[in-house]
Amino acid sequence: SDNEEVKKYVNDINAVSVRRIAKTNVNFFGLSATTRIAGEAKDSNAVRSIPADWVLLDERDMVDPEMAQQVNQRLGNSRVNRRTDLGTPKLPDDGVDLLYGKSDMRRWQIKCDACNKYTCMESEFPNCIGLRDGIGFPKCIHCGKEIDRCNGLWIPDYPDRDVIGYWASQLLNPNRDLAHVLKEYADPEAYDTSEAEFQRTVMGLPFV
Repeated sequence: SDNEEVKKYVNDINAVSVRRIAKTNVNFFGLSATTRIAGEAKDSNAVRSIPADWVLLDERDMVDPEMAQQVNQRLGNSRVNRRTDLGTPKLPDDGVDLLYGKSDMRRWQIKCDACNKYTCMESEFPNCIGLRDGIGFPKCIHCGKEIDRCNGLWIPDYPDRDVIGYWASQLLNPNRDLAHVLKEYADPEAYDTSEAEFQRTVMGLPFV
């Protein structure tokens, strides 16, 4: 890395699949099945070979389901024993959307300094976006005042569930042009996208 701050923590291990960050080894593996047993069961030496404290599956919907199940065994000897599944949802009740539906389903609730009520931009879209001289801004759905996207809390819909899940969309990105988001939403094809792609990548929602 050319970042001087990152260099302070990354040592000279520079293998394609392994990086040493501070006192932690980070291993990068693809989760494609490399072996079939009796023509049926799938397996992978990469998945089985390294014990772990924390397994992170990126783009969960693209991971082979059997491989996703096998990685849990890498955590068997860990006191940390943590797994994180990330990704853009593709289809309802599948992949990361299915996992989120089984979680405590946390949503970012933004507090309005004017009326002290909360707005979840994902749940209230597009009514949570206001326009001022053509510039979009996050808007309280209760009083219409501008709200600060950083001033919020992750509040679960189902606090009694063990698994923690977060719904985060591009609406929470302070660099995202919210006026342009409204334009894409109104006419996705005019901006070389589609309704499906908008819902999945901008809103973080599955779409059929």
